[in-house]
Amino acid sequence: MDQDGLIALMKNKLRKILTKKYGKWSLIFLFFRVVKYFVIIYIPIAILAIISESSVKSNKYAAILLSAHAITDYDYWAPPIAFLGSYPAWTFYFNSKSFKTDFIFSATKKDFFKVLKDEKYQSIVLVGHGSFNSWRATDSLITNTEVNGFKDKFEKKD
Repeated sequence: MDQDGLIALMKNKLRKILTKKYGKWSLIFLFFRVVKYFVIIYIPIAILAIISESSVKSNKYAAILLSAHAITDYDYWAPPIAFLGSYPAWTFYFNSKSFKTDFIFSATKKDFFKVLKDEKYQSIVLVGHGSFNSWRATDSLITNTEVNGFKDKFEKKD
């Protein structure tokens, strides 16, 4: 079975499970309930985060690299979802430490090493699959060994 067929099968199964559990109309009301909370809670908090970001006077940045490797190699839907879910929290956190935030969508290995070398970035957040000693960027795996081999080309971050 090809990838498109597998995705269609998964969508059908999910639709059947949700319809069985909630019913067709209940599913529609559930959708509107989620939208209501998004408008009432998330949007005002996100606006406060934007205002908070504009009040930071420092030249230090935190780079938040969002990988597009979720299920397949290039899942370009994953970074926007991760961004929406975490933007206010990360922005408030780093603004409280006098850092501005810079989100990098579908971050590649090249983006990672570019951020590592750039002195304006003093903190790095890696979002995506990984382990204690590796992170899966959109295009390839980055390991501690690679970073250690590169450490003479960048200054230690604050």
